[in-house]
Amino acid sequence: HAFGGIAYLLFMVLVVSGVLLSFYDRPSVDEAYHSIQYIATEVPFGWLLRDLHVWSANLIVVALMAHMARVFFAGAYKPPRDTSWLVGVLLVFGVLAFGATGYRLPWDQWAYWTTTEVMDVARSAPLIGGAAASFLTGDVFVSGATLSRFFALHVIVLPWFVFGLLVLHYVVVRKHGVAPPADFVDRDGGV
Repeated sequence: HAFGGIAYLLFMVLVVSGVLLSFYDRPSVDEAYHSIQYIATEVPFGWLLRDLHVWSANLIVVALMAHMARVFFAGAYKPPRDTSWLVGVLLVFGVLAFGATGYRLPWDQWAYWTTTEVMDVARSAPLIGGAAASFLTGDVFVSGATLSRFFALHVIVLPWFVFGLLVLHYVVVRKHGVAPPADFVDRDGGV
């Protein structure tokens, strides 16, 4: 039952470290990479703050996958807890969107070319792929407008979206309770 709490703790670490990093980050094509280098080399304990943010971002994915696996294998996704499961799945997508937008923010060669390839693939997707790629790119090609959109998604849109989902998740969990461990439930449903 601890993996959900670990994921929440890591989310709080990400919020605090992200706010502190935003004091030094400059999300422009000319300055993004240099601002990350400045944080890592010149800001006192900036390297630690950035590494804490990066490691927490990786570990939250692991914690969420472990939490979802425990819920799935314990059968805790079944009614009446199905709403909590669906909100949890949306939270996983929100965290993955954080990762997808956050890895672009240093705007190094890797970020630029990965974004270019992802947008090319998205344009070829049927129905909304072209519109989604155009919205995310913000220009005819990957440029400073793209970086601005990813920054806005990462530090403004996604935090509010995930925060709303977290509140809903906790409300639903409080309403239905935490599912008991499968080992302690007998065939009649008693504990």
